Amino acid sequence: MNSHAAQQSIDRVVAEIERMGCKAHLSQGRFRTVIGAVGEEGVIDQNHLASLDGVEKVVPIMKPYKLASREFHEEDSVVEVGGGKTPAVKVGGRRLHELAREGIEVERAARRVTVWRFDTAPDLARPGIYRAEIVCSSGTYIRVLADDLGRALGGGAHVADLRRTRIGSFGAEDMHHLDAIGPDQVLTPAQALRDLDAVTVDADAAASIRTGLPLDRIPLGAIGDGPWAMLDAAGELLAVYEATGSDRIRPAVVLAGQ
Repeated sequence: MNSHAAQQSIDRVVAEIERMGCKAHLSQGRFRTVIGAVGEEGVIDQNHLASLDGVEKVVPIMKPYKLASREFHEEDSVVEVGGGKTPAVKVGGRRLHELAREGIEVERAARRVTVWRFDTAPDLARPGIYRAEIVCSSGTYIRVLADDLGRALGGGAHVADLRRTRIGSFGAEDMHHLDAIGPDQVLTPAQALRDLDAVTVDADAAASIRTGLPLDRIPLGAIGDGPWAMLDAAGELLAVYEATGSDRIRPAVVLAGQ
């Protein structure tokens, strides 16, 4: 529905859906109202619904996922992906997609990931092909999501083309072709780790960091769970420190020489 649809318009759409022999699933959020029509697709007159006052658009949704959209389910979806023989992560030090390309199947446990967005739409130029836009937590294996989706639908699915459009604060605007990379596109270590919590230290702490000594996090102001980018007064990256389970933090990697 439109963001300012009147209650009368919402009630009319619900009544029309029920008149068609379907069940209306109403979800009213802070910014919009979504009305799902649950029933046989063939009895739903999409053109009629789209013509009603207050309706923004009518979108067909695959049956198993009608209630899985952000509009119907505002909380983050935390799911178990994979398991069985679907390739993901590493086994024996080798990435599993490399093993899969060689036709090698391995057993491995499912892993827990968070998916904030999983939108699909048919590719009108290629029948049977769907495009998907996914926003997910680090460590999510997109090819496993596609495989799990295909299994859930009772058939199969695989990824034909895959393009990462964002990681952390780095988006498409930060991407460059290799032949276009010059001095202006090269980031400093501090810029490359801009998504880490930064801690600027004085000269004494910087000297300790250069030798890889553990430090007390409280005087440094290292809050949160880490890891932390440790910077000197000039903003240069000295090291990356990580938590230890106490008030002491230790170096994961030291970049600055003594």
